[in-house]
Amino acid sequence: GISWGEIFVNNRPMHLARWPNSGMIPVARVLDAGSVPRDNDFSGRGGVMGYDSLRIDHWVNEKDAWISGYFKYSWGDDILKIASIDTKRKTITTASPAFYGFASGQPYHQWYGVNIMVELDEPGEYYIDRETGMLYFIPFEKDIESLEISMLKEPFITLQGTSDITISGLIFECSRGLGIAMDNTENSRIEGCTFRNLGSLGITVGKGIEPFAERHHEGTGQPKSGIVGSLLQHLYTNTAFNREGGQNNLITGCEFYQLGAGGVSLGGGNRLTLEAGNNVIENCVIHDLNRIERSYRPAIHLTGVGNSVRHCEVYNVANQAILMHGNNHLIEYNYFHEVVLEAKDAGAIYYGRDPSERGNVIRYNYFENIPDQGLTMAVYADDGACGLTITGNVFYRAGERVFMLGGGSDHIITNNIFIGSKYGIHVDNRLQNWAGYTLELIKLRLQEVGYDKSPYSKQYPQLSSYFSTEGRLLGTPERNVAKNNVFVDIDQMILYVGIEKEGYSKDKWIDIKESNWETTHDVVGFVDWENQDFSLSPNSVIYKQLPGFQEIPFRKMGLYKTDDH
Repeated sequence: GISWGEIFVNNRPMHLARWPNSGMIPVARVLDAGSVPRDNDFSGRGGVMGYDSLRIDHWVNEKDAWISGYFKYSWGDDILKIASIDTKRKTITTASPAFYGFASGQPYHQWYGVNIMVELDEPGEYYIDRETGMLYFIPFEKDIESLEISMLKEPFITLQGTSDITISGLIFECSRGLGIAMDNTENSRIEGCTFRNLGSLGITVGKGIEPFAERHHEGTGQPKSGIVGSLLQHLYTNTAFNREGGQNNLITGCEFYQLGAGGVSLGGGNRLTLEAGNNVIENCVIHDLNRIERSYRPAIHLTGVGNSVRHCEVYNVANQAILMHGNNHLIEYNYFHEVVLEAKDAGAIYYGRDPSERGNVIRYNYFENIPDQGLTMAVYADDGACGLTITGNVFYRAGERVFMLGGGSDHIITNNIFIGSKYGIHVDNRLQNWAGYTLELIKLRLQEVGYDKSPYSKQYPQLSSYFSTEGRLLGTPERNVAKNNVFVDIDQMILYVGIEKEGYSKDKWIDIKESNWETTHDVVGFVDWENQDFSLSPNSVIYKQLPGFQEIPFRKMGLYKTDDH
């Protein structure tokens, strides 16, 4: 959405005065979880939570104080205005409910106070007294060369129904909204541009949805050009929504950073016909995002059919690098590192709850330094997601569980190198136990695209029998294959989680070929282990141990040089 007006000094974004100045503090206790919009309770009752720090007593007379944090789930942040503070009971009451309610007791139940005048105490902070119209701030540097306040709500440039347009070498900055919005465009090229200090995304390709009046988790909205709005909520209910993202558009050589939400929302293609959009993000660097919106605001939101992300570098992101919806996308030659920095139960690349979203390929990417606590993954196929090919990738300390196979089928994991994580591949049968409630939603989503008719039945033959119980048990993971993978310094190659059903034991959930190899780094023959050059020397023992193993183009992953960059 559109951010509040922000302050930028010497081209650096400042942040509202807060405490603590960095990080968060635990939710001490919950006295009232408040109403829960996620459960369709829109009565608007705020929550009540306790606090332990005497410092918070000093906020009692603040005019417009807020709290932000992860109040219930590790993957859903919120920001709420404080209605009152009781210094005797040591409680905070919020003016509105948290979307998922409040809870305490887990490490991720944490928060911070924001927009608090008495906490204006370090460089980079500001506070606006709206009653007096006064701005107070502490600059990063003594010499102030520029001081800017963002005002613009609309995109700088909107393209609709155009073709063969090139936008080159521009800087988009100091706005409350988007840089560029485009839909129904063909052969457009955005090259060598910089998107920084924006309140929302850099670019959206395809229509968004008019923001919902209530904070619904899902629903049907009104398509609208020039915004993102409630797109995610609309897609949850209308998975075949055609964003009209056009065809053959290219975003290349651009940098996206210091943005309020994500980086790029890329649509294109038709999920009902499986016509490809062929829209591409290439050789772009996307980093330091989520200044305002943190959850499900990825560096790249990939939607539609047949779009690509290649040779990009993504880092310093609170949650996903890529949130994926749709079919036949290609993610290749990218470098993902320092992502999923805050969220738990999350992945650098994430998709889920729709077995019709198939044909996606993740190949020749390097994943590095993803935190390894709290159920973090490099690739997350959630709640029955199917049909993913993962090949030729290198995963180095890439989450607690590198690949989460969450109850789905038809995944191919081949010719990858897994290094230094606790678990290589997680496999479960959740649709037969705790996640069985999602099968009704899955049925609606399969029916929406005509899963048992052409083009789906032709392109994905296994899908048409998804609900068949002849000779099989509904919800059993099937036809998953792992072969020719190398597991280096991995504590456990395969982690099975779930309740086995009679006749459908866990060894049937995934076919673990004998051509997978567990070893240690001193044996493999990497070109330069100390400097993380995971190219294989020509005489690497891997080629002898796994004769079918193909060379991985490690040095081609990430950005490439051009004449201009």
